[in-house]
Amino acid sequence: MTFLAEDELNMRNKFLKIASNNRIFLILLFLIIVISIADISFLSITNILNLLTHIAINGIIALAMSILLISGSFDLSVGSVLSISGIIAIILQSRFGLITSIIIAILAGCLIGLINGLIVTYGKINAFITTLGMMIIIKGLALTISNGFPVINSIEKFKIIGLGQIFLIPYPIIYFIIFILIFLFIMKWTTFGRNVYAIGGNELGAKLSGININLYKILYFVLSGFCASISGIILSSRLNTGSAIFGDNTPLIVISAVILGGISLEGGVGTIFGTILGISIIGVVENGMELLNIVSYYQLIIRGSVLVIVVLIDAYYIRMKERGRLIN
Repeated sequence: MTFLAEDELNMRNKFLKIASNNRIFLILLFLIIVISIADISFLSITNILNLLTHIAINGIIALAMSILLISGSFDLSVGSVLSISGIIAIILQSRFGLITSIIIAILAGCLIGLINGLIVTYGKINAFITTLGMMIIIKGLALTISNGFPVINSIEKFKIIGLGQIFLIPYPIIYFIIFILIFLFIMKWTTFGRNVYAIGGNELGAKLSGININLYKILYFVLSGFCASISGIILSSRLNTGSAIFGDNTPLIVISAVILGGISLEGGVGTIFGTILGISIIGVVENGMELLNIVSYYQLIIRGSVLVIVVLIDAYYIRMKERGRLIN
């Protein structure tokens, strides 16, 4: 009987370990099954491609946000960068042409990231206050540049960026796959990526080991601005419009997804794969709400609830880790 009890206990522990290590994937699988039962059209090819395209636009930003959160920072200005980048890319087309206007829009996103990084590192201002202020400033600039109205694209080729396809696969999905591969390479094979964990896990220790903390933090913010501008251009291309209202929910969606993917607000832990699963969960929830025709203000309640839940989950795992009870 004792051996049987021990075997059952070992099997239970093994099951709990597997469930804990794969909890994000299991949540995603559960949501897919439930929504598919509620609306079979969820599994249609058209809907899956639309879902993956939506995930891709937010996912590109989420990849950069992953690096920021692992390093111990975050960026609330990504939504505003997304909107102003699309506006710049469209407004400047008539004067500078398609390619140059896109380059300027991307550089604008990088510049905003650079300013955020400089204020956080050398100004010693909290990332929350810095990026919240920048979010408001950039939103005001976007409204000023566009005179408060959407700006319409006038170059047909611009639409190809977001609406083009290869073998029925939309370009945004392909962009996202490319970005995933690049970020996986960066995090695993480069000093730039490995230092993210060192800085987020123990900033003082990283500094004593010779890592230029300020430089890397600034670069992480620049990367965030770069990715947000890329997503802004893709979104504006798909909608054939640039608008200051684009990206209002982006920080909420992206940060929720990254935390849900296992990256702690405390910094130092997390993976790109976790972020991909996290942004997929958020995308599935958003898509499911649209398919089920959930009223828009109920959707806001659900989005907010998701954010609160993922923060509670993050806090729970931090406590369990501190007490040595977390299953590794």
